[in-house]
Amino acid sequence: MQSYTDALCGVTKLLRPGGVLVMVGVLGETFYFVDEIRFSCLRLSKENIEDVVSKLGFTVQEFNISPAEERENKVSDFEAFFVLVALKSTKTI
Repeated sequence: MQSYTDALCGVTKLLRPGGVLVMVGVLGETFYFVDEIRFSCLRLSKENIEDVVSKLGFTVQEFNISPAEERENKVSDFEAFFVLVALKSTKTI
């Protein structure tokens, strides 16, 4: 989880205080395929993401989740899509 936090921290440093962070991603994913190659990934939950974003000085304004539809292919095992909107604090951390 630390590498995710570090990566998100790097991105959020590009925003000014009061700036808006918009993230789109998936929840519950542990793997995905590109062609025939399987890649592992960090399984994220809504709580994980909200925790990291809050610790980085953001206030979550919206966190919308759309469950994944049943699919025949198994390119990925994600459980849902998410869209997060968060406001960066005007105070320095």
